[in-house]
Amino acid sequence: MRRTPKVSVSALVMSLVVMLPACGGPQAVSTPSPPPSPTPDGSPVAEPVSVPVTVGEPASAVAKGTCPVTRPADRPVEPPGALVRWLEGEGTADEAAEWYGGGGLWVLPAQARQAYPRPEDGKWGIKLPWWRDRDERLEIRAVSLDTGETVVGDVPEGYSVPGLQVSGFDFPRLGCWHITGTLGATQVRFVTKVVRAPRG
Repeated sequence: MRRTPKVSVSALVMSLVVMLPACGGPQAVSTPSPPPSPTPDGSPVAEPVSVPVTVGEPASAVAKGTCPVTRPADRPVEPPGALVRWLEGEGTADEAAEWYGGGGLWVLPAQARQAYPRPEDGKWGIKLPWWRDRDERLEIRAVSLDTGETVVGDVPEGYSVPGLQVSGFDFPRLGCWHITGTLGATQVRFVTKVVRAPRG
């Protein structure tokens, strides 16, 4: 039997998004998700709702001069079944332990650790994958724990739910950054140390 090669989520992110709007390229477009299957008794499945959930500490809680990088194991709950099933469908179920979040919003922090230089403006770009369980607008921002600068990230439209939501940042500098993703009443916050991606 011919086996389908495994493709990591990070590779999927790079294939889905050629360039984010900030880089002047097209936005990714995906087809809408099919409606949820009915329950055994024929009643419709309830859509996920936004409830107040906060994961991670605010930037103000981080001691000055430190960079306590968030570990996926620091998450308060395990990834939900819907996320795990999506990863299984992508052939990357073993990456479930690398996701961090809660309240229907999850992120892959490892993708925020390496940035690529942008010679045209001197900034450093990263692509950051999220997973969301409902159709609410995702907003992302980052605060430099070195200088206090704030950067608003790019979140292109066109991604179906539940499922992957690609995003990106153009940082003015490398170093320690506190990133917050907001989806309705849910906030997921984490700290990352951004370094230059290996050349070549």
